[in-house]
Amino acid sequence: MKSLRLVVIFLVVLSVFAINARADAYHRATVTFSQPVEIPGKVLPQGKYIFEVIDPGAHLVRITDVSGTHVYATLFTVPDYKLRTPEGNLFTFEERAQGAPEAIHSWFLPGNNLGEEFIYPRR
Repeated sequence: MKSLRLVVIFLVVLSVFAINARADAYHRATVTFSQPVEIPGKVLPQGKYIFEVIDPGAHLVRITDVSGTHVYATLFTVPDYKLRTPEGNLFTFEERAQGAPEAIHSWFLPGNNLGEEFIYPRR
């Protein structure tokens, strides 16, 4: 019975590492914005960023600089769905007041019609 528990624990740990390794390669995108964009809680200046789903089950997204050393935000998202599967990275934006930066509504990775919708506080 004890050896069965050890085998089960080993398999669970192994599957977690396998899922994380696959998630690193598949759930990451480097994007460049030519103008400032809003994310929940802050505005990102124009520039290049890494968007990464760090926990697909919890819909947790981290946004960093391209070197990965500065974390701008780690955000919970909710699932979003598109009928057409995007061929490349797809960002959708929410309307904002004139002169305000566009706000990222959702992000879809290439080949995946299940995306990440960003959660903004009610205004």
